[in-house]
Amino acid sequence: MRDVLVEVLAFFAAQRNYGYIDRLGNALDEVTAYEALRDALRDYYSICVDRKQECCPDINPEDLENAIKYFISHLSGKGGDVIVRETRKIALEALARKAKTSKCEAGG
Repeated sequence: MRDVLVEVLAFFAAQRNYGYIDRLGNALDEVTAYEALRDALRDYYSICVDRKQECCPDINPEDLENAIKYFISHLSGKGGDVIVRETRKIALEALARKAKTSKCEAGG
């Protein structure tokens, strides 16, 4: 399920926009993690759904919605150590996946 979130974040990494990944990876609590993800999704929708840029990942909106619900329920009420571990895993996976989508880098 979280694969969809990783795909969205990897898209931004391929664009050399690491801010969302950094914010998520540094999140120490639920609210910070949610805010980082919300901002990433807002920009993803603006770029990939509204403007339909060429290098956007092909993600089913329902899958994305389910991934977000899973992410929120998975972190809800968890301690900081669990939140840090989970958000950093997602951030690292996104950076690793960026290599697969590097053909879409900004300007290249």
